[in-house]
Amino acid sequence: MKGSMQAAVVYGKGDVRVESVEIPSIREDEVLVKIIYASICPSDMRYYLGTKEVKEPMILGHEASGVVAKVGGKVNKFKVGDKVVVNSDYKCGKCYYCKRGLQNFCENQITSDGCFAQYKAVPVKSLYHMTDETDMLEASCTEPLACVLNGSGRANIKLGSTVAIVGAGPIGLMHLQVAKLKGASRIIVFEPIDSRREMALELGATEVYPVFNEEVLSIINDSTDSLLCDSVIVTIGVPAVMEDVVDLVGNNGTLLYFAGVHPHKLIGIDPNIIHYRQILITGSSDYPLEYFETALNLISKKQIQIRPIISDIFPIGEAEKAFENIVNKKALKTVIKMFDE
Repeated sequence: MKGSMQAAVVYGKGDVRVESVEIPSIREDEVLVKIIYASICPSDMRYYLGTKEVKEPMILGHEASGVVAKVGGKVNKFKVGDKVVVNSDYKCGKCYYCKRGLQNFCENQITSDGCFAQYKAVPVKSLYHMTDETDMLEASCTEPLACVLNGSGRANIKLGSTVAIVGAGPIGLMHLQVAKLKGASRIIVFEPIDSRREMALELGATEVYPVFNEEVLSIINDSTDSLLCDSVIVTIGVPAVMEDVVDLVGNNGTLLYFAGVHPHKLIGIDPNIIHYRQILITGSSDYPLEYFETALNLISKKQIQIRPIISDIFPIGEAEKAFENIVNKKALKTVIKMFDE
C-alpha cells in the first residue's frame, strides 16, 4: 500500500507534531495494520516531559489495536479485515532470557516506529487475533494489563490477602481488579485525586485514603490486629512514598515497586524491618509473553473492566492535546484514535 498517513511525531520536550509521513512497506513475514486506537503510556510521557531524551524525531506508542490492511506473501495466519492487537515488544526469541520465558529481559529487543500513526508494519509473531466479543477500544490496553499481570504475580497475592495499592491511576486500577480476581479480601487504595478514589471504590476497593501517613497506618494496624498488609503495590515513582510504605507490610509480606523513579534517585529503608519481619521487596518491568494473551482474554471476557479507566479519546490531529491532558492530571487512560471503527 503506497501513499501517506498521519503520525504524531515527538521532536523533544513538549513538542509533538502531527505530520504526513509515508505508509510503511511490509516484508514477506509482516502485516500492515491499520491502527484504530493507541493509548498513551507513562513511558511515552517521559519523552514528552523531557525525562528521557529524544535523540531524533520519533513516533511513539506501543499499546494499540487495529485491523489488518495488507499481508506479506508468507503470511497465512491473518487476512485483510481481521481485528488484531499489536504487541510492539519485538523479542529475539533466541537469547538467554527469551529461551527461559523471560522475554521482558530480551538482550536483542528490536525497536521500530510506534503506533501513534495510522498504519504500522508488524511481524506476524507480534500480532494477536481478537474474538468477535472483544471491544477494540479496550483491547488497545492489553499491553499495560500484561505488565500488571507480571507485577501482580510477583506481589504474592493469595485468596484472602489484604492488599494495599498506592496510586489509583490506570495501572493502579488494573492492579486493584487483578487483586480482586485473585481473591484478595481487603483492598486498600491510596490516591490524592478525589475522582480516582471514587473510581477505585466502584471497581472493588474496600477502602480509600487520600494519603498514607501515621494516622492511617494506625487505623490499618488496629483493624488488622497488627497484621498489616500481605502485599503492598506501589504504582507511583515517588521516592518518599516508596520509603514510607514499607511500614505497611506485615510479617512475611511482599512489597512490589511497580513504578520506576524518573529522574533516578536513591531511597533509604531500614534493613532491620526487612530482616526481622522477613519482608520480600521486589519489582517488575514489562512482561513475559505469556501474559499478553492472558491479558487479552481477560479483557475479551470482561473480567477486567477497561472502559471505566479510559477517560479521554482524542483524534490523531489533536495528539498534542492528548499529551497535555495527561500533564494537567485531567485524565485516567488517554487514547488516540486514528480512524473510526
